[in-house]
Amino acid sequence: MGTAGLESIAALIRRAWFGLTPHEAVAVHDVLLRATDAEILADPFLIYGRIIGHYLAVRADLGGDQHGPLMASAGLVEYCLNAVTTSHDIDEVIGYGTILIVGTRIRGDLAEADRLGELVQRRVREVQDRAARLPDQDEVLRPGQLEMQRGLTLTLMGELGAAMRCYDQAWSSRGESPYRHFAGANAAANAAMLAAFEGHYELAETWLARVGGYRDRVLWSSHLTYLGEYLARALLAADSLDPEAASAACRDAGDGSQAVELWPFVAAAGCAVDLAFSDSFRAYERLRSAAFAHGHELAHSTAAGGLLQRAYLDCLIAMGDGARVLHLVGQEEPPPRTLVPIVRVHLLSGSNEVAARVAIRAVRRDDISLRDQRELALVRSVALMRMNRVAEARQCFSALHACRTRYSAGAASRISPSALAQLRDLCGPGPSREPARELPLPLETVNLTRAETQVLRLLARGCTVAQVSAETFTSVNTVKTHVRSIYRKLGVNKRTEALWRADELGLLGSD
Repeated sequence: MGTAGLESIAALIRRAWFGLTPHEAVAVHDVLLRATDAEILADPFLIYGRIIGHYLAVRADLGGDQHGPLMASAGLVEYCLNAVTTSHDIDEVIGYGTILIVGTRIRGDLAEADRLGELVQRRVREVQDRAARLPDQDEVLRPGQLEMQRGLTLTLMGELGAAMRCYDQAWSSRGESPYRHFAGANAAANAAMLAAFEGHYELAETWLARVGGYRDRVLWSSHLTYLGEYLARALLAADSLDPEAASAACRDAGDGSQAVELWPFVAAAGCAVDLAFSDSFRAYERLRSAAFAHGHELAHSTAAGGLLQRAYLDCLIAMGDGARVLHLVGQEEPPPRTLVPIVRVHLLSGSNEVAARVAIRAVRRDDISLRDQRELALVRSVALMRMNRVAEARQCFSALHACRTRYSAGAASRISPSALAQLRDLCGPGPSREPARELPLPLETVNLTRAETQVLRLLARGCTVAQVSAETFTSVNTVKTHVRSIYRKLGVNKRTEALWRADELGLLGSD
């Protein structure tokens, strides 16, 4: 392969890669396959073209690179790191830096990919500061690309807030379409996906509207660029019980077996769609097939693992195996994404007190998604109603009902119709009511003395009255007086009721 020919290919990839027709993209890929690794490594855009070309060939069932994408090269990361630290060309720094981040991610080291992303970002600022002092500097050819890749790393790490900030930065620095918009469109699609997974529906719609502004999509590259959009649309359709929209979005997204880094999100979204429309076996089959294709266990080992585990637990509940859900979780402090399945199992088994108690503790956690908080509040409303705690059930459900949207249908469909009808009877028709001003949490204040709090927490540890007396150096009668006062303030008559109520109100502390 001649140097001049490769330079022409590199220039084409620099300026028009995502604007090529499928035929042109395949032709470029074929040319790059005939080049040596040394020739490819000499230019970051040739590396980029080889990687994306491999993906294109696999998607089009063209056989791909028999040696796999160049990302598998053991020395690629070291080569790119050296290029990042020595080059003074801003596009080269971003190009090699992007490959450095992606290559490290593919090797499975997300923390190192994040660290390298920060290093590349600092290097970009250094080169930009130097370039600002020179005349006639060209614009960056791939604006937002580095921020987009850093956002993807953080997404896979489960650092969703930080990921959203990176996606917003990528969107803000996007270029014009069709050749310079890739990172902005990709970032907007991923931001829509995260907003939908977390239950921020209005935000998801905002990002989807931004993605929708890109009309000049190239079919061969659209799956890479717009995958997050397809997943956001699938989740929104599942939560609004729109089977046609859900089916179309899932067709665009695929089944999760593809060689894309977001495959756990693809599998989880597809599973959510199947479960929303009562196809539990298909959901289970889809999930296991995707995990098998990527050699992944359905466990909470990473942020992606947490998504898959949640989908797996939801499948087990739909198939009637709640006991296995509790067995698999089996932790004193379960991962946040497992809390809704745990609460649903307790509700389905008739353990209403446990369901209400776990739900109220869960919604206090700051790592619970808004999507899950709504479902936890709904489950808690049902549990309270079944316990004849009508005022609390009404308060909880009224607040939830007042802020309902069309996306509330999905969570409601997982509650029995009779229970929902009873809740609506408690709270009235809903639309004509004034919006509830209370939060779906206990609002009463219970003021225990320091001595009463100490006694309560010792009782929660399983101590008898005599043991509490010995622990606090007070008489048994004094302890009994404290216990009666605690019961009166909590409005209960039994120790178990007192402990449940105290736990709901956060009086037992974190121990």
